[in-house]
Amino acid sequence: NVKEEEVLEFLYYNPFILVPECVDIEKKPSLNHEHKPDFIIKTSTGYYYIVELESPKKKLFTKEKDFPEHKDLRSARAQMERYLTFVKNNILYLRQRYPDISAEKVRGLLVIGLKSNMSRDEIDRLKALNSQLHDYEIATYDELSERIKALIRLLMLRFHSFAK
Repeated sequence: NVKEEEVLEFLYYNPFILVPECVDIEKKPSLNHEHKPDFIIKTSTGYYYIVELESPKKKLFTKEKDFPEHKDLRSARAQMERYLTFVKNNILYLRQRYPDISAEKVRGLLVIGLKSNMSRDEIDRLKALNSQLHDYEIATYDELSERIKALIRLLMLRFHSFAK
């Protein structure tokens, strides 16, 4: 029952959950009058991530044979692809706001659904889909949580002796 604005605020103040190498984040940037992703994140390696958040309640696949994409995912993917196309086609215009942005270093992150609500076959289908995508990744909310927990475990193992 968390409101979208609360999620946006939480992730704005904790952007490493979305992109661990984040050095700068902008919430609800207006690329132009019709393109407003949830975030633009700049990384330490000079990449820019266009981030779009969808509801964790949205579905990724239908239960039909071969698990075709659910309309929720199709719609979200189309939106992400519109953002990325706009950015890449208007890179000179966007350099007014982001001086070091380049088309080769723009990626997308689409966060939607919950892995815990998916079957093993649906999880495999998402992995296969992500392996086919070139400019963006699809992640579930609990996947983001798992990534951060794994990072924390690794850091604790690595630096545990320094904490004593």
